[in-house]
Amino acid sequence: MSLESVELTDLERDDRIDEVVNNFIRTLPEESGFAKLKKEQQEAVEAILDTLRNMRFEGIDGFQKVVTALLQGIAPELERYVPIAIDNAKATLQEKKGVLVIYTGGTIGSAPKDMDDPDSPQVVKPWRDLKLAAPKLGLLGYPVDAIAFVNPLDSCNVGPPHWHAMVNIIEKHYDDYTGFVILHGTDSMSYTASALSFMMLYLSKPVVITGSQIAGITNPRNDAHQNMITAIMLANPMVHNLPLISEVIVAFGNLFIRGNRTKKMNVVEYQGFNSPNYPLIGKAGDHIVIERKNIRSVDNSSVQFHKKMDTNVIIVEVFPGMQNSQVLANILKDGNLRGVVLKAYGAGNIPTDALFLDLFSAFIERGGVVVCTTSCPAGEVVMGLYETSQVLLDRGIIGGFDITPEAALCKLMVLLGEDDYDLRTVKQLMQQSIAGEQRLSLESTFLAGEKKLEADGKAVAVEGELASVPEESRIEKVMLRFMHAQLQTGQNEDPDYRATIRISLESAMNEQSDQYLGTFSRRRVPENALVGTNESVGESLTVDLTRNKHLFLIKESAGRIKAKQKVKIHVALAGDSGAAFAWKGAELNIYTHDQ
Repeated sequence: MSLESVELTDLERDDRIDEVVNNFIRTLPEESGFAKLKKEQQEAVEAILDTLRNMRFEGIDGFQKVVTALLQGIAPELERYVPIAIDNAKATLQEKKGVLVIYTGGTIGSAPKDMDDPDSPQVVKPWRDLKLAAPKLGLLGYPVDAIAFVNPLDSCNVGPPHWHAMVNIIEKHYDDYTGFVILHGTDSMSYTASALSFMMLYLSKPVVITGSQIAGITNPRNDAHQNMITAIMLANPMVHNLPLISEVIVAFGNLFIRGNRTKKMNVVEYQGFNSPNYPLIGKAGDHIVIERKNIRSVDNSSVQFHKKMDTNVIIVEVFPGMQNSQVLANILKDGNLRGVVLKAYGAGNIPTDALFLDLFSAFIERGGVVVCTTSCPAGEVVMGLYETSQVLLDRGIIGGFDITPEAALCKLMVLLGEDDYDLRTVKQLMQQSIAGEQRLSLESTFLAGEKKLEADGKAVAVEGELASVPEESRIEKVMLRFMHAQLQTGQNEDPDYRATIRISLESAMNEQSDQYLGTFSRRRVPENALVGTNESVGESLTVDLTRNKHLFLIKESAGRIKAKQKVKIHVALAGDSGAAFAWKGAELNIYTHDQ
Protein backbone atom coordinates (compact mmCIF):
# COMPACT_ATOMS: atom_id res chain seq x y z
CA MET A 1 0.00 0.00 0.00
CA SER A 2 1.41 3.41 -0.98
CA LEU A 3 1.43 6.32 1.42
CA GLU A 4 -1.15 8.12 -0.73
CA SER A 5 -3.81 5.42 -0.96
CA VAL A 6 -6.05 6.10 2.07
CA GLU A 7 -9.45 7.30 0.85
CA LEU A 8 -11.05 10.01 2.97
CA THR A 9 -14.51 11.53 3.18
CA ASP A 10 -15.02 15.20 2.46
CA LEU A 11 -14.87 17.52 5.44
CA GLU A 12 -18.16 17.05 7.28
CA ARG A 13 -19.00 20.43 8.74
CA ASP A 14 -20.99 20.38 11.97
CA ASP A 15 -24.33 22.18 11.46
CA ARG A 16 -24.62 22.23 15.27
CA ILE A 17 -28.08 20.68 15.04
CA ASP A 18 -28.44 20.18 18.80
CA GLU A 19 -27.87 23.88 19.43
CA VAL A 20 -30.21 24.81 16.60
CA VAL A 21 -32.94 22.57 18.06
CA ASN A 22 -32.55 24.15 21.50
CA ASN A 23 -32.63 27.65 20.05
CA PHE A 24 -35.60 26.75 17.84
CA ILE A 25 -37.58 25.51 20.86
CA ARG A 26 -36.98 28.93 22.42
CA THR A 27 -37.55 31.08 19.33
CA LEU A 28 -40.66 29.47 17.76
CA PRO A 29 -43.00 30.71 20.52
CA GLU A 30 -41.64 34.20 19.85
CA GLU A 31 -42.92 34.16 16.26
CA SER A 32 -46.08 36.20 15.59
CA GLY A 33 -47.88 33.19 14.23
CA PHE A 34 -47.61 31.44 17.60
CA ALA A 35 -49.39 34.32 19.37
CA LYS A 36 -52.34 33.98 16.97
CA LEU A 37 -52.95 30.34 17.93
CA LYS A 38 -55.71 29.33 20.28
CA LYS A 39 -54.62 28.53 23.82
CA GLU A 40 -55.15 24.78 23.38
CA GLN A 41 -53.09 24.90 20.16
CA GLN A 42 -50.28 26.73 21.95
CA GLU A 43 -50.27 24.12 24.71
CA ALA A 44 -50.16 21.31 22.13
CA VAL A 45 -47.27 23.01 20.29
CA GLU A 46 -45.35 23.46 23.57
CA ALA A 47 -45.84 19.74 24.26
CA ILE A 48 -44.34 18.99 20.85
CA LEU A 49 -41.40 21.27 21.60
CA ASP A 50 -40.78 19.45 24.88
CA THR A 51 -40.75 16.18 22.95
CA LEU A 52 -38.18 17.59 20.53
CA ARG A 53 -35.74 18.19 23.40
CA ASN A 54 -35.21 14.46 23.78
CA MET A 55 -34.94 13.61 20.10
CA ARG A 56 -31.73 13.31 18.05
CA PHE A 57 -31.56 14.57 14.47
CA GLU A 58 -29.00 13.85 11.79
CA GLY A 59 -29.33 17.30 10.21
CA ILE A 60 -31.37 20.48 9.93
CA ASP A 61 -33.31 19.32 6.87
CA GLY A 62 -34.46 16.20 8.68
CA PHE A 63 -35.38 18.27 11.74
CA GLN A 64 -37.50 20.65 9.66
CA LYS A 65 -39.41 17.78 8.07
CA VAL A 66 -40.17 16.23 11.47
CA VAL A 67 -41.37 19.53 12.96
CA THR A 68 -43.55 20.27 9.94
CA ALA A 69 -45.12 16.82 10.09
CA LEU A 70 -45.86 17.14 13.82
CA LEU A 71 -47.53 20.54 13.38
CA GLN A 72 -49.76 19.55 10.48
CA GLY A 73 -52.53 18.05 12.62
CA ILE A 74 -52.29 20.61 15.43
CA ALA A 75 -51.38 24.04 14.03
CA PRO A 76 -50.92 23.91 10.24
CA GLU A 77 -50.96 27.73 10.09
CA LEU A 78 -47.68 27.68 12.05
CA GLU A 79 -45.85 25.61 9.41
CA ARG A 80 -44.72 28.63 7.39
CA TYR A 81 -43.03 30.05 10.49
CA VAL A 82 -40.86 26.92 10.95
CA PRO A 83 -38.12 27.86 8.42
CA ILE A 84 -38.13 31.42 9.78
CA ALA A 85 -37.66 30.16 13.36
CA ILE A 86 -34.89 27.80 12.19
CA ASP A 87 -33.08 30.68 10.47
CA ASN A 88 -33.41 32.76 13.63
CA ALA A 89 -32.10 29.83 15.70
CA LYS A 90 -29.10 29.47 13.39
CA ALA A 91 -28.46 33.21 13.47
CA THR A 92 -27.99 33.10 17.23
CA LEU A 93 -25.08 30.67 16.91
CA GLN A 94 -21.75 32.37 17.43
CA GLU A 95 -18.97 31.85 14.93
CA LYS A 96 -16.32 29.90 16.79
CA LYS A 97 -13.27 27.84 16.00
CA GLY A 98 -13.95 24.26 16.84
CA VAL A 99 -12.34 20.85 16.86
CA LEU A 100 -11.65 18.58 13.91
CA VAL A 101 -12.26 14.89 14.55
CA ILE A 102 -10.37 12.37 12.41
CA TYR A 103 -12.35 9.15 12.54
CA THR A 104 -10.25 6.10 11.64
CA GLY A 105 -12.48 3.38 13.10
CA GLY A 106 -11.82 1.02 15.98
CA THR A 107 -13.98 -0.38 18.75
CA ILE A 108 -15.29 3.09 19.57
CA GLY A 109 -17.33 3.07 16.36
CA SER A 110 -18.18 -0.62 16.17
CA ALA A 111 -21.60 -2.27 16.17
CA PRO A 112 -23.03 -5.73 15.38
CA LYS A 113 -22.97 -6.50 11.68
CA ASP A 114 -26.62 -7.57 11.99
CA MET A 115 -28.29 -4.86 14.05
CA ASP A 116 -31.10 -7.29 14.89
CA ASP A 117 -28.61 -9.79 16.29
CA PRO A 118 -26.43 -8.28 19.06
CA ASP A 119 -24.24 -11.41 19.05
CA SER A 120 -23.29 -11.07 15.38
CA PRO A 121 -19.66 -10.07 14.56
CA GLN A 122 -18.67 -6.48 15.28
CA VAL A 123 -17.93 -4.22 12.32
CA VAL A 124 -16.79 -0.59 12.24
CA LYS A 125 -19.60 1.82 11.35
CA PRO A 126 -19.44 5.26 9.67
CA TRP A 127 -18.84 8.48 11.65
CA ARG A 128 -22.47 9.66 11.44
CA ASP A 129 -23.62 6.56 13.34
CA LEU A 130 -21.21 7.25 16.21
CA LYS A 131 -21.99 10.97 16.25
CA LEU A 132 -25.74 10.31 16.53
CA ALA A 133 -25.14 7.82 19.34
CA ALA A 134 -23.07 10.23 21.45
CA PRO A 135 -25.42 12.17 23.76
CA LYS A 136 -24.89 15.92 24.15
CA LEU A 137 -21.94 16.01 21.75
CA GLY A 138 -23.62 18.88 19.95
CA LEU A 139 -24.02 20.93 23.12
CA LEU A 140 -20.34 21.65 23.70
CA GLY A 141 -20.86 25.13 22.29
CA TYR A 142 -18.58 25.02 19.23
CA PRO A 143 -18.37 23.10 15.94
CA VAL A 144 -17.11 19.53 15.95
CA ASP A 145 -16.28 18.86 12.32
CA ALA A 146 -15.06 15.53 11.02
CA ILE A 147 -13.08 13.80 8.32
CA ALA A 148 -13.36 10.02 8.24
CA PHE A 149 -11.68 7.13 6.51
CA VAL A 150 -14.07 6.01 3.79
CA ASN A 151 -13.39 2.49 4.98
CA PRO A 152 -13.05 2.74 8.80
CA LEU A 153 -10.56 0.23 10.14
CA ASP A 154 -9.88 -2.07 13.01
CA SER A 155 -6.63 -0.61 14.33
CA CYS A 156 -4.67 -3.81 13.68
CA ASN A 157 -4.79 -2.66 10.03
CA VAL A 158 -3.57 0.89 10.73
CA GLY A 159 -0.01 1.72 9.71
CA PRO A 160 2.23 4.25 7.94
CA PRO A 161 -0.18 5.04 5.06
CA HIS A 162 -2.85 5.98 7.59
CA TRP A 163 -0.41 7.99 9.74
CA HIS A 164 0.53 9.85 6.59
CA ALA A 165 -3.15 10.56 5.89
CA MET A 166 -3.75 11.83 9.45
CA VAL A 167 -0.76 14.18 9.27
CA ASN A 168 -1.90 15.46 5.87
CA ILE A 169 -5.33 16.30 7.31
CA ILE A 170 -3.84 18.13 10.29
CA GLU A 171 -1.37 20.02 8.12
CA LYS A 172 -4.10 21.13 5.70
CA HIS A 173 -6.46 22.31 8.44
CA TYR A 174 -3.90 23.34 11.07
CA ASP A 175 -4.96 27.00 11.20
CA ASP A 176 -8.70 26.30 11.03
CA TYR A 177 -9.20 24.52 14.38
CA THR A 178 -8.20 24.87 18.02
CA GLY A 179 -7.14 21.23 18.15
CA PHE A 180 -7.59 17.77 16.70
CA VAL A 181 -9.05 14.51 17.98
CA ILE A 182 -8.25 11.13 16.42
CA LEU A 183 -10.69 8.31 17.11
CA HIS A 184 -8.72 5.09 16.91
CA GLY A 185 -8.75 1.43 17.87
CA THR A 186 -6.68 0.35 20.86
CA ASP A 187 -4.45 -2.35 19.33
CA SER A 188 -2.06 -0.01 17.53
CA MET A 189 -2.89 3.22 19.35
CA SER A 190 0.55 3.43 21.03
CA TYR A 191 2.25 3.12 17.64
CA THR A 192 0.06 5.81 16.07
CA ALA A 193 0.55 8.18 19.02
CA SER A 194 4.32 7.64 18.83
CA ALA A 195 4.54 8.03 15.07
CA LEU A 196 2.52 11.25 15.00
CA SER A 197 4.68 12.78 17.74
CA PHE A 198 7.74 12.42 15.48
CA MET A 199 5.92 13.36 12.28
CA MET A 200 4.64 16.64 13.78
CA LEU A 201 7.33 18.45 15.77
CA TYR A 202 6.84 21.77 17.60
CA LEU A 203 3.07 21.50 17.79
CA SER A 204 1.26 24.56 19.15
CA LYS A 205 -2.11 22.80 19.38
CA PRO A 206 -3.38 19.61 21.01
CA VAL A 207 -3.63 16.38 19.04
CA VAL A 208 -5.64 14.01 21.23
CA ILE A 209 -6.00 10.32 20.42
CA THR A 210 -8.72 8.24 22.04
CA GLY A 211 -10.86 5.15 21.58
CA SER A 212 -12.73 2.76 23.80
CA GLN A 213 -12.86 -0.76 25.15
CA ILE A 214 -16.64 -1.03 24.60
CA ALA A 215 -18.37 0.03 21.40
CA GLY A 216 -20.32 3.27 21.64
CA ILE A 217 -23.09 2.90 19.06
CA THR A 218 -25.39 0.20 20.41
CA ASN A 219 -24.08 -0.48 23.94
CA PRO A 220 -25.88 1.70 26.52
CA ARG A 221 -23.04 1.07 28.99
CA ASN A 222 -19.75 2.06 27.39
CA ASP A 223 -16.62 4.15 27.78
CA ALA A 224 -16.76 5.48 24.23
CA HIS A 225 -18.88 8.57 24.78
CA GLN A 226 -16.98 9.80 27.84
CA ASN A 227 -13.58 9.26 26.20
CA MET A 228 -14.68 11.09 23.06
CA ILE A 229 -16.19 14.10 24.85
CA THR A 230 -13.19 14.41 27.18
CA ALA A 231 -10.79 14.29 24.22
CA ILE A 232 -12.75 17.01 22.39
CA MET A 233 -12.66 19.22 25.49
CA LEU A 234 -8.87 18.79 25.74
CA ALA A 235 -8.61 19.79 22.08
CA ASN A 236 -10.42 23.09 22.79
CA PRO A 237 -8.84 24.04 26.13
CA MET A 238 -9.62 27.77 26.30
CA VAL A 239 -13.38 27.20 26.11
CA HIS A 240 -13.20 24.78 29.04
CA ASN A 241 -10.63 26.78 31.07
CA LEU A 242 -7.98 24.09 30.67
CA PRO A 243 -4.22 24.46 30.13
CA LEU A 244 -2.99 24.06 26.57
CA ILE A 245 -1.33 20.69 25.89
CA SER A 246 0.64 21.35 22.72
CA GLU A 247 1.68 17.79 21.94
CA VAL A 248 0.28 14.44 20.90
CA ILE A 249 -1.45 12.78 23.85
CA VAL A 250 -3.61 9.74 24.50
CA ALA A 251 -6.75 10.39 26.57
CA PHE A 252 -8.19 7.05 27.65
CA GLY A 253 -10.22 6.08 30.67
CA ASN A 254 -9.46 8.81 33.15
CA LEU A 255 -5.78 9.25 32.26
CA PHE A 256 -3.99 11.67 29.93
CA ILE A 257 -0.63 10.34 28.71
CA ARG A 258 2.14 11.66 26.45
CA GLY A 259 1.57 9.82 23.19
CA ASN A 260 5.09 8.47 22.69
CA ARG A 261 5.23 7.25 26.30
CA THR A 262 2.04 5.22 26.04
CA LYS A 263 1.78 1.47 26.48
CA LYS A 264 -1.32 -0.68 26.22
CA MET A 265 -1.57 -2.42 29.59
CA ASN A 266 -5.02 -4.04 29.63
CA VAL A 267 -7.40 -5.38 26.99
CA VAL A 268 -10.62 -5.36 29.01
CA GLU A 269 -10.61 -2.63 31.68
CA TYR A 270 -11.70 0.92 30.92
CA GLN A 271 -8.20 2.12 31.79
CA GLY A 272 -6.41 0.29 29.00
CA PHE A 273 -3.27 2.45 28.77
CA ASN A 274 -0.62 3.81 31.07
CA SER A 275 2.80 5.45 31.07
CA PRO A 276 5.26 3.44 33.21
CA ASN A 277 8.27 5.68 32.58
CA TYR A 278 6.73 9.15 32.55
CA PRO A 279 4.27 10.86 34.91
CA LEU A 280 0.71 11.43 33.76
CA ILE A 281 -0.17 14.67 32.02
CA GLY A 282 -3.51 14.71 33.80
CA LYS A 283 -6.61 12.92 35.01
CA ALA A 284 -10.35 13.18 34.53
CA GLY A 285 -12.78 12.84 37.42
CA ASP A 286 -15.33 15.30 38.74
CA HIS A 287 -12.99 17.84 37.17
CA ILE A 288 -10.26 17.62 34.55
CA VAL A 289 -6.89 18.17 36.22
CA ILE A 290 -3.78 18.91 34.15
CA GLU A 291 -0.27 18.62 35.56
CA ARG A 292 1.33 21.61 33.85
CA LYS A 293 4.87 20.59 34.83
CA ASN A 294 4.52 17.36 32.86
CA ILE A 295 3.52 19.07 29.60
CA ARG A 296 6.39 19.28 27.16
CA SER A 297 7.58 22.85 26.77
CA VAL A 298 8.71 23.82 23.29
CA ASP A 299 10.16 26.99 21.83
CA ASN A 300 8.38 29.27 19.38
CA SER A 301 9.42 27.27 16.33
CA SER A 302 6.76 26.72 13.71
CA VAL A 303 5.26 23.27 13.49
CA GLN A 304 7.26 20.87 11.31
CA PHE A 305 5.64 18.04 9.38
CA HIS A 306 7.85 15.04 8.56
CA LYS A 307 5.90 12.69 6.34
CA LYS A 308 8.58 10.49 4.79
CA MET A 309 9.07 7.12 6.46
CA ASP A 310 11.21 4.08 5.85
CA THR A 311 9.23 1.03 6.94
CA ASN A 312 12.09 -1.45 6.48
CA VAL A 313 12.51 -1.86 10.23
CA ILE A 314 11.56 -4.58 12.71
CA ILE A 315 11.31 -5.28 16.43
CA VAL A 316 13.18 -8.36 17.69
CA GLU A 317 12.60 -9.59 21.22
CA VAL A 318 15.47 -11.38 22.91
CA PHE A 319 14.68 -14.83 24.30
CA PRO A 320 16.73 -17.77 25.58
CA GLY A 321 18.02 -19.87 22.70
CA MET A 322 17.72 -17.28 19.95
CA GLN A 323 21.52 -17.32 19.61
CA ASN A 324 21.25 -20.93 18.48
CA SER A 325 18.70 -20.26 15.76
CA GLN A 326 19.35 -19.51 12.09
CA VAL A 327 16.18 -17.44 11.80
CA LEU A 328 17.74 -14.19 13.04
CA ALA A 329 20.68 -14.62 10.67
CA ASN A 330 18.28 -14.88 7.75
CA ILE A 331 16.39 -11.78 8.87
CA LEU A 332 19.52 -9.66 9.29
CA LYS A 333 20.80 -10.71 5.84
CA ASP A 334 17.71 -9.24 4.16
CA GLY A 335 19.00 -6.50 1.87
CA ASN A 336 15.95 -4.31 2.45
CA LEU A 337 16.27 -4.23 6.23
CA ARG A 338 17.59 -0.90 7.54
CA GLY A 339 16.79 -0.85 11.24
CA VAL A 340 16.27 -3.21 14.19
CA VAL A 341 14.77 -2.42 17.58
CA LEU A 342 16.02 -4.95 20.12
CA LYS A 343 13.82 -5.71 23.12
CA ALA A 344 16.60 -6.82 25.44
CA TYR A 345 16.63 -8.31 28.92
CA GLY A 346 16.56 -5.88 31.85
CA ALA A 347 18.88 -2.89 31.44
CA GLY A 348 19.97 -3.84 27.93
CA ASN A 349 21.49 -7.31 28.01
CA ILE A 350 21.50 -9.91 25.25
CA PRO A 351 23.45 -13.18 24.75
CA THR A 352 27.17 -12.47 24.23
CA ASP A 353 27.97 -15.48 22.06
CA ALA A 354 30.55 -14.20 19.56
CA LEU A 355 28.90 -15.61 16.45
CA PHE A 356 25.56 -14.23 17.57
CA LEU A 357 26.99 -10.74 18.12
CA ASP A 358 28.80 -10.91 14.79
CA LEU A 359 25.40 -11.08 13.06
CA PHE A 360 24.63 -7.61 14.36
CA SER A 361 28.15 -6.35 13.61
CA ALA A 362 27.82 -7.42 9.98
CA PHE A 363 24.37 -5.82 9.70
CA ILE A 364 25.65 -2.53 11.16
CA GLU A 365 28.71 -2.54 8.90
CA ARG A 366 26.34 -2.80 5.91
CA GLY A 367 24.62 0.41 7.03
CA GLY A 368 21.99 -0.92 9.44
CA VAL A 369 20.93 0.67 12.72
CA VAL A 370 20.31 -1.40 15.85
CA VAL A 371 18.67 0.23 18.89
CA CYS A 372 18.56 -1.56 22.22
CA THR A 373 15.46 -1.09 24.40
CA THR A 374 14.21 -2.97 27.44
CA SER A 375 11.47 -5.57 27.20
CA CYS A 376 10.35 -4.60 30.72
CA PRO A 377 7.34 -2.25 30.96
CA ALA A 378 9.26 0.11 33.26
CA GLY A 379 12.92 1.05 33.54
CA GLU A 380 15.61 1.98 31.06
CA VAL A 381 18.50 0.60 29.09
CA VAL A 382 21.83 1.73 30.52
CA MET A 383 24.35 0.74 27.89
CA GLY A 384 27.75 0.00 29.37
CA LEU A 385 26.53 -0.55 32.93
CA TYR A 386 27.07 -4.31 32.62
CA GLU A 387 29.75 -6.13 30.64
CA THR A 388 27.11 -7.77 28.46
CA SER A 389 25.93 -4.38 27.21
CA GLN A 390 29.47 -3.02 26.82
CA VAL A 391 30.10 -5.53 24.09
CA LEU A 392 26.99 -4.24 22.33
CA LEU A 393 28.41 -0.72 22.29
CA ASP A 394 31.64 -2.04 20.80
CA ARG A 395 29.71 -3.55 17.92
CA GLY A 396 27.81 -0.37 17.14
CA ILE A 397 24.51 -1.12 18.89
CA ILE A 398 23.09 2.05 20.41
CA GLY A 399 21.01 2.43 23.57
CA GLY A 400 17.50 3.83 23.70
CA PHE A 401 17.34 4.69 27.43
CA ASP A 402 13.68 4.41 28.54
CA ILE A 403 12.04 4.80 25.13
CA THR A 404 9.30 2.25 24.50
CA PRO A 405 9.90 -0.27 21.71
CA GLU A 406 6.80 1.12 19.96
CA ALA A 407 8.19 4.64 20.02
CA ALA A 408 11.68 3.48 19.03
CA LEU A 409 10.30 1.70 15.96
CA CYS A 410 8.30 4.73 14.81
CA LYS A 411 11.16 7.14 15.50
CA LEU A 412 13.52 4.98 13.48
CA MET A 413 11.04 4.90 10.57
CA VAL A 414 10.82 8.70 10.52
CA LEU A 415 14.57 9.35 10.88
CA LEU A 416 15.54 6.78 8.24
CA GLY A 417 12.95 8.33 5.94
CA GLU A 418 14.61 11.76 6.05
CA ASP A 419 16.62 12.32 2.87
CA ASP A 420 18.88 14.88 4.55
CA TYR A 421 20.01 12.59 7.38
CA ASP A 422 23.10 10.46 6.98
CA LEU A 423 23.55 7.33 9.08
CA ARG A 424 25.58 9.11 11.75
CA THR A 425 22.85 11.73 12.18
CA VAL A 426 20.18 9.04 12.48
CA LYS A 427 22.17 7.30 15.22
CA GLN A 428 22.78 10.56 17.06
CA LEU A 429 19.10 11.56 16.98
CA MET A 430 17.98 8.09 18.06
CA GLN A 431 19.91 8.76 21.28
CA GLN A 432 18.39 12.19 21.82
CA SER A 433 14.93 13.22 22.97
CA ILE A 434 13.25 15.04 20.08
CA ALA A 435 9.62 14.80 21.21
CA GLY A 436 9.83 13.94 24.90
CA GLU A 437 10.01 10.23 24.15
CA GLN A 438 12.90 9.42 26.48
CA ARG A 439 14.33 10.67 29.76
CA LEU A 440 17.91 11.26 28.62
CA SER A 441 19.70 12.55 25.57
CA LEU A 442 23.26 11.65 24.63
CA GLU A 443 25.63 14.35 23.41
CA SER A 444 28.71 12.62 21.97
CA THR A 445 32.03 14.27 21.19
CA PHE A 446 34.14 12.07 18.94
CA LEU A 447 37.82 12.30 19.81
CA ALA A 448 41.00 11.52 17.88
CA GLY A 449 41.49 8.02 16.52
CA GLU A 450 43.97 5.22 17.18
CA LYS A 451 46.45 5.85 20.00
CA LYS A 452 48.93 3.89 22.14
CA LEU A 453 50.57 4.70 25.49
CA GLU A 454 53.51 3.18 27.38
CA ALA A 455 53.69 3.24 31.19
CA ASP A 456 54.83 6.60 32.57
CA GLY A 457 55.41 7.82 29.06
CA LYS A 458 54.34 11.16 27.68
CA ALA A 459 50.61 11.85 27.86
CA VAL A 460 48.62 11.64 24.64
CA ALA A 461 46.14 14.39 23.74
CA VAL A 462 42.81 13.65 22.10
CA GLU A 463 40.44 16.40 20.97
CA GLY A 464 37.20 17.09 19.19
CA GLU A 465 34.41 19.61 18.75
CA LEU A 466 32.45 19.66 22.02
CA ALA A 467 28.83 18.51 21.95
CA SER A 468 27.12 19.56 25.16
CA VAL A 469 24.57 21.94 26.70
CA PRO A 470 25.06 25.32 28.42
CA GLU A 471 23.30 24.43 31.69
CA GLU A 472 25.10 22.35 34.29
CA SER A 473 21.78 21.36 35.89
CA ARG A 474 20.83 19.46 32.74
CA ILE A 475 23.91 17.21 32.79
CA GLU A 476 23.37 13.93 34.60
CA LYS A 477 26.53 12.06 33.71
CA VAL A 478 29.82 12.56 31.83
CA MET A 479 31.67 9.46 30.64
CA LEU A 480 34.87 9.17 28.61
CA ARG A 481 34.80 5.90 26.68
CA PHE A 482 37.74 4.26 24.93
CA MET A 483 36.68 1.89 22.18
CA HIS A 484 38.43 -1.29 21.00
CA ALA A 485 40.77 -0.85 23.94
CA GLN A 486 43.65 -3.05 25.11
CA LEU A 487 45.09 -2.44 28.58
CA GLN A 488 48.21 -4.45 29.45
CA THR A 489 49.04 -4.19 33.13
CA GLY A 490 52.62 -5.45 32.88
CA GLN A 491 54.38 -8.25 34.77
CA ASN A 492 54.26 -6.95 38.34
CA GLU A 493 53.15 -9.83 40.60
CA ASP A 494 52.27 -7.64 43.59
CA PRO A 495 48.55 -8.28 44.30
CA ASP A 496 48.10 -4.60 45.24
CA TYR A 497 49.72 -3.33 42.06
CA ARG A 498 47.51 -1.42 39.60
CA ALA A 499 48.03 0.09 36.19
CA THR A 500 46.19 3.42 36.16
CA ILE A 501 44.85 5.58 33.33
CA ARG A 502 44.74 9.26 34.31
CA ILE A 503 42.58 11.82 32.55
CA SER A 504 43.13 15.58 32.65
CA LEU A 505 41.70 18.48 30.69
CA GLU A 506 43.66 21.11 28.82
CA SER A 507 42.33 24.62 29.35
CA ALA A 508 41.57 27.10 26.63
CA MET A 509 44.90 28.85 27.39
CA ASN A 510 46.72 25.63 26.49
CA GLU A 511 47.73 24.94 30.09
CA GLN A 512 47.27 21.43 31.40
CA SER A 513 45.56 21.23 34.77
CA ASP A 514 47.37 19.41 37.54
CA GLN A 515 44.10 17.94 38.76
CA TYR A 516 43.04 14.61 37.35
CA LEU A 517 39.44 14.63 36.16
CA GLY A 518 39.19 10.89 36.52
CA THR A 519 41.13 7.66 36.68
CA PHE A 520 40.72 4.01 35.72
CA SER A 521 42.79 1.38 37.54
CA ARG A 522 43.20 -2.35 36.95
CA ARG A 523 45.10 -5.13 38.66
CA ARG A 524 46.95 -7.68 36.58
CA VAL A 525 44.50 -10.11 34.97
CA PRO A 526 44.88 -12.69 32.21
CA GLU A 527 44.95 -10.94 28.86
CA ASN A 528 42.27 -13.17 27.39
CA ALA A 529 39.85 -11.81 30.00
CA LEU A 530 40.26 -8.32 28.60
CA VAL A 531 39.11 -8.90 25.04
CA GLY A 532 36.15 -11.25 25.51
CA THR A 533 35.44 -13.80 22.83
CA ASN A 534 36.50 -11.70 19.85
CA GLU A 535 40.03 -10.27 19.98
CA SER A 536 39.43 -7.99 16.98
CA VAL A 537 36.82 -6.08 18.96
CA GLY A 538 38.72 -5.51 22.19
CA GLU A 539 36.83 -3.97 25.08
CA SER A 540 35.36 -0.69 26.20
CA LEU A 541 37.07 1.18 29.02
CA THR A 542 35.04 3.97 30.58
CA VAL A 543 36.12 6.74 32.94
CA ASP A 544 33.51 8.64 34.93
CA LEU A 545 34.10 12.41 34.75
CA THR A 546 30.75 13.48 36.19
CA ARG A 547 32.17 15.23 39.26
CA ASN A 548 33.77 17.74 36.88
CA LYS A 549 30.76 18.21 34.63
CA HIS A 550 30.99 22.01 35.01
CA LEU A 551 34.08 21.87 32.78
CA PHE A 552 32.15 20.46 29.84
CA LEU A 553 29.53 23.17 29.26
CA ILE A 554 28.92 24.83 25.92
CA LYS A 555 29.63 28.53 26.18
CA GLU A 556 26.89 30.44 24.44
CA SER A 557 28.10 33.02 21.93
CA ALA A 558 26.42 36.38 21.49
CA GLY A 559 27.87 36.94 18.03
CA ARG A 560 26.28 36.10 14.71
CA ILE A 561 29.06 33.65 13.88
CA LYS A 562 29.13 30.85 16.40
CA ALA A 563 32.66 29.80 17.29
CA LYS A 564 33.29 26.06 17.36
CA GLN A 565 34.16 24.97 20.87
CA LYS A 566 36.88 22.34 21.18
CA VAL A 567 37.68 20.02 24.03
CA LYS A 568 41.22 18.63 24.50
CA ILE A 569 41.81 15.75 26.90
CA HIS A 570 45.16 14.35 28.04
CA VAL A 571 45.50 10.62 28.68
CA ALA A 572 48.42 9.26 30.72
CA LEU A 573 49.28 5.73 31.93
CA ALA A 574 51.01 5.02 35.24
CA GLY A 575 52.37 1.56 35.97
CA ASP A 576 55.33 -0.81 35.93
CA SER A 577 57.42 -1.78 32.95
CA GLY A 578 55.39 -3.59 30.31
CA ALA A 579 52.16 -1.75 31.00
CA ALA A 580 50.56 -0.34 27.85
CA PHE A 581 47.26 1.13 26.81
CA ALA A 582 45.98 1.25 23.23
CA TRP A 583 42.62 2.14 21.72
CA LYS A 584 41.05 2.72 18.33
CA GLY A 585 38.75 5.62 19.05
CA ALA A 586 37.29 7.53 21.97
CA GLU A 587 34.19 9.53 22.69
CA LEU A 588 33.12 11.93 25.41
CA ASN A 589 29.53 11.04 26.26
CA ILE A 590 27.45 13.66 28.08
CA TYR A 591 24.02 12.47 29.25
CA THR A 592 21.51 15.30 29.58
CA HIS A 593 17.85 15.71 30.39
CA ASP A 594 15.26 18.37 29.58
CA GLN A 595 14.65 20.96 32.26
